[in-house]
Amino acid sequence: MKRACFILLAALPVLTFAQGTSTRYAELKFPGTARIAALASSPLTDFTLETSLTNPAALSGISSSDILLSHVSWFQDIQKDLLAASLPLSFVDASFSVNTTGIGGIEIRDIPGPAVASFTARTSLMQISISKTILENLSIGFSGKYLYQKIYIDESSGYAADCGVLWNGGSWKAAVVCTNFGTLSAMRQEAGDLPTALQAGGSYNFPVDLFDNNIYATYSSNLIVADNHVRLGIESVYDRVLSFRLGYQTGYETQNISAGVGIVCSFVRLDYAYVPFLLDFGNANIFTMTFTIQ
Repeated sequence: MKRACFILLAALPVLTFAQGTSTRYAELKFPGTARIAALASSPLTDFTLETSLTNPAALSGISSSDILLSHVSWFQDIQKDLLAASLPLSFVDASFSVNTTGIGGIEIRDIPGPAVASFTARTSLMQISISKTILENLSIGFSGKYLYQKIYIDESSGYAADCGVLWNGGSWKAAVVCTNFGTLSAMRQEAGDLPTALQAGGSYNFPVDLFDNNIYATYSSNLIVADNHVRLGIESVYDRVLSFRLGYQTGYETQNISAGVGIVCSFVRLDYAYVPFLLDFGNANIFTMTFTIQ
């Protein structure tokens, strides 16, 4: 169906996120890693590199240098690839990431009949994040982003930023994040908005014997359009080696549940997530590898 006509590309964000009306850079809503996807994008409070991609304040609790590689196979042949790295410094914690999202094989027709050609629509993002612990249990963080999008011969670019705070109460953690506020250039003289959102969430950790368990809950509200979601996730890690994850989110007509697993082998962590879609949209598979350098 995607390959039948070019107009579906323009409709894709509305089909994916039925209650949202933003038609620009909806790719920013896609989860970039397997663990985050499996937990329905609910984690905002983990001190991990992948959580810091959404909440830069999470960088302040990372004591190692990590490198993350992720591949997202979304529905309708949407592919997303991500590279990220964290670098704890003496005065500030920092990270860098770059990702690209592509939709290939979009057919071009100038008249009804066979396609005359095809092309790939692509969106790229570069992000730099920094974080600092300002009080004993309170961290803040900021991210700067450069965005670029090309659909056939039309191009658009822009700048965006995230800011977040994270309170660490031990077993209890809480965070507030504002993501994707910024400015865009017009696409063929058509202006658009970023999916700017305000998110608030928390987590609770409770170990049971050899299992380390985390429960996550997040509320997300789009500041541009009426688009609100509740995201829930639960993760159980056995003996710091094997992880089991389950997520659920409200407010989408095409998706709600998600699941995934993870395993740690020495300095490498492998994660997988499966996201089924409703209304015959298909399924998503996400694979992530994280290397701990020190």
